[in-house]
Amino acid sequence: MAFALLATAAFAAAPVKGAGYTGALAGSHSKVTISFRVSTGGAEVESLRISSLPIYCGGSGPPGTPKIKFQNATISASGSFSSPGKDTIATGPLKGSVVATLVVSGSFSAGGHEHGTVTTTYGGPAKKCGGHSAYSTTGGEPLSPGGTPRLGASGKAARRTRYMNRIRPGTSVS
Repeated sequence: MAFALLATAAFAAAPVKGAGYTGALAGSHSKVTISFRVSTGGAEVESLRISSLPIYCGGSGPPGTPKIKFQNATISASGSFSSPGKDTIATGPLKGSVVATLVVSGSFSAGGHEHGTVTTTYGGPAKKCGGHSAYSTTGGEPLSPGGTPRLGASGKAARRTRYMNRIRPGTSVS
């Protein structure tokens, strides 16, 4: 029993601290993107976003632009998390009404990878339009709190930034 617990802990992958993760849902919902940031301490998933509501029935989604907000989620010792969210109506007489509730549950794995499930639940006449989608993300370089790569990070963007910082105002690059 103790060996099993040690083996599980040994294989748990930690997220890349301070990194942004991006990816997409699988299958017929592959155009729906998902992104989030891991806190600099590696303990929380922050700024979780999905590009649109996944709908699992015929027809289109609710009118207007989705206003989907997720709570920050604690990352467990095993590298998993679960973040509840909701889409609310942004304007009009029903402003603030909940259109759908969502739960994003994920697990981090080696090499800056993460995968999980997005569960969407609708109420009222759209109840049959709820469902589940698998997704996967990949973590990039650590990000600053503003969401941009930190200076000194490796990669093409960082090299360009370092190069541009050497150019004096009023000079041109040819």
